[in-house]
Amino acid sequence: ANQLYEEAINEYKLAIDYDKSLTKPRFEPAPYGLQARFMLARLYKQTQRIDEAINELEKVIAIDDTYQDAKTDLVNLLDLKAQSLERGGDTRDYFRALELYERIVQLEPGHVDAWVEIGKIKYYWLNKPKEALEAFQEVQKMMKSNAWSVAEKGRVAGLVGIILGGVSDDLVRQHLQRLPNFSGREAWQ
Repeated sequence: ANQLYEEAINEYKLAIDYDKSLTKPRFEPAPYGLQARFMLARLYKQTQRIDEAINELEKVIAIDDTYQDAKTDLVNLLDLKAQSLERGGDTRDYFRALELYERIVQLEPGHVDAWVEIGKIKYYWLNKPKEALEAFQEVQKMMKSNAWSVAEKGRVAGLVGIILGGVSDDLVRQHLQRLPNFSGREAWQ
């Protein structure tokens, strides 16, 4: 199986080299070389070569930042990598995880979980409570502007409440009640 993956990887590399001009054919969503680079990234992901997959997807986005499938895959892989860096046992790297989460929100500004993680890292590990609060305020803006379910608002509010630790439940509840269509009751049941 590994040999087949390696052969496919080599074929995609040839396709990338063949289409250096990245001319978009009629009736195709993207140039063949760009599609090949995207598929190469997916093969790298399948073979657990996450850094190489991220690198190829970054190249796709640099060429065409409207390539939504590539952007989605990149966000997912960056999130996976950041989570593994945060939970890496003795080799945790919060600085690198923060860089990855910041790249996620650059690509997808509405990525709530990345904003929450940015806030957590800045609060707990970097001792930057003001910057952490700014990240949580981004989450709050999204909660106000999006039609989130009460359960989703409660999940995010619970995370923020846990992070703020010393803040009483009453204060968190008062803060949540300022949000539209959210009584805060469900978060404490």
